[in-house]
Amino acid sequence: MTDANNRRVLILTESLTASEGFAKIFKHLGYTSYVCEDVKKLVQEIGHGVGAVFLADRVLMPETADALRRGLSREPVWSKIPVMMQTQDARPRELSHALDDLAHVVRLSAEFQQEAFGTFVRSLLELRSRQYDVGRLHAQLEIFRRTRTEFFMNISHEVRTPLCAILGFSELVMKKTATEREQDTYLTIIRRNAQALSSLFDNILDLTRMESGGIELHPLECRIGDLLGDVVASMGKEASKKGLALSVQRLDDFGDTIRIDLPRLQQILLYVVANAIKFTSHGSVMIRVLGQRHSETLRLEIEDTGIGISKEHSHRLFKAFSQVDGSSTRPYGGAGLGLVLARKLARALGGDLELKWSVPGGGSCFALSVHVPMRVDQLASMGVR
Repeated sequence: MTDANNRRVLILTESLTASEGFAKIFKHLGYTSYVCEDVKKLVQEIGHGVGAVFLADRVLMPETADALRRGLSREPVWSKIPVMMQTQDARPRELSHALDDLAHVVRLSAEFQQEAFGTFVRSLLELRSRQYDVGRLHAQLEIFRRTRTEFFMNISHEVRTPLCAILGFSELVMKKTATEREQDTYLTIIRRNAQALSSLFDNILDLTRMESGGIELHPLECRIGDLLGDVVASMGKEASKKGLALSVQRLDDFGDTIRIDLPRLQQILLYVVANAIKFTSHGSVMIRVLGQRHSETLRLEIEDTGIGISKEHSHRLFKAFSQVDGSSTRPYGGAGLGLVLARKLARALGGDLELKWSVPGGGSCFALSVHVPMRVDQLASMGVR
């Protein structure tokens, strides 16, 4: 439905000649119009978008009035189409009055002044324009309502899972019938699930801050080697548990010192590497550093030998609380926020995060880029003053 259709006037009178005469009047007033040969065509065109209807009441018979009512009843709740009804004094008005609850019907005498008619038509089309504004707001509200419902359904699931574990194993600990070793196991499970809850709420707060424009960047001098070492140290234990090799490959010429918001870049890498480890059961995860210093873009690739992602499911990767494939990835758990946050942070750092390639059963590769402005001494070494 186009904006042009939303401003056009549909015309149906007792004769083609009369309809074409009114079409010329609307054209003179600066409006497009469409002459309908019967009520069936009028109803069809209403479905394509309409600003107003000009209708002669002579075309309304019991069957045509009923067809028009059915057509108008299919309009959305915000829509009440302006209908200019040209009436004949001698005709009973019951049929035209039957439309009053479904349309904004304004009755005109058979004779009217064209100048006053022009002002009248403009006011009706302005009214219709406001209705479409309301319609757009209504559509946005529906999207918000669906998103809100989906959010609460997803968050309740993600909260309930660790919370049930915490409550269940807490009861076992409180009974004091378990051995010391069993109690240690229960407390470990409780702690792990409490950390999962804490991480979930931290991620939600981070996402809320970023979407409200509340993120602040604090670029500082840092060493790439230290950054990568910290990431490997943080994720190495998790990788070792699964027998995975976690390694780093440097193919860049940035040297070892860059200026960037280190905690944010580290946070991105932790999200992406953790995601790679989660979906990899054997093989390796590699962090590859690329990029040329003169381009001021540091590029990193995180490649794994995991389960991969099919093309039809890849569009869900960066959607909050969305599982890539409910049948295969749901056992891995997670709220689906990590990659969403990682991409938003990457864009805040002047870059992006995207899926470079993926093969179902053959691994994936994510490409991360961030803007790294060169220092004055680096520019001087390149002969830039």
